Amino acid sequence: MNGKIERHNRTIQEEFVDWHLDDLGYGIGSFNYQLMDWVLWYNTIRPHHTLKQKVQ
Repeated sequence: MNGKIERHNRTIQEEFVDWHLDDLGYGIGSFNYQLMDWVLWYNTIRPHHTLKQKVQ
């Protein structure tokens, strides 16, 4: 179970945080708002290979 959590955290780091570090300069609130939007997209729209979802 721990490995799955670590992989999820790595995905967040690589796919969002690394690309939005400059946004932290504008304030943590703005960064968190963008992160929540990304997490909602990740959980609802993004195709997941393990679920055998296809890219539309």
